[in-house]
Amino acid sequence: MSGLFSLDKVKISYGKNEIVHGVSMDIAKGEFCALLGLNGSGKTTILHACCGFLPMEGSCIAADTECKGLNEKKRARLISFIPQICSLQGGRTALDVVLMGFNSQLGLLESPSSVDKRAALAAMERLNCAEFAPLSRKFGAMPPLKNWTRRC
Repeated sequence: MSGLFSLDKVKISYGKNEIVHGVSMDIAKGEFCALLGLNGSGKTTILHACCGFLPMEGSCIAADTECKGLNEKKRARLISFIPQICSLQGGRTALDVVLMGFNSQLGLLESPSSVDKRAALAAMERLNCAEFAPLSRKFGAMPPLKNWTRRC
């Protein structure tokens, strides 16, 4: 397999219980991909294993680099995971979430620079989502609609 991100024959187990088996996929540059499945079917488990949070068998390649043997910081420069947060408070702007992509390049207790912030905004503009960047619009905040319910 080749591409921007590839999984080949991924197998993930919790102890002796095989949870995920035979997962293969290939995402080329410029493609969008959705990982869909029923609750408990292994979607998050696959993402956790790709990020190195869980051991796995098989291959995980990002940007032509096998991720399994990389240390945490090198792997985080290629692939990372932001968990789903079911909170009405949110507390993060969309720009804050995009800036999380710089975390692997920062030192201990270091924050993204103004150059990093400009790069993040430029990326959001390229993706036509810069309107969500302002501090006044919190990531995860509820829109002002009556009878709005949030499903997580």
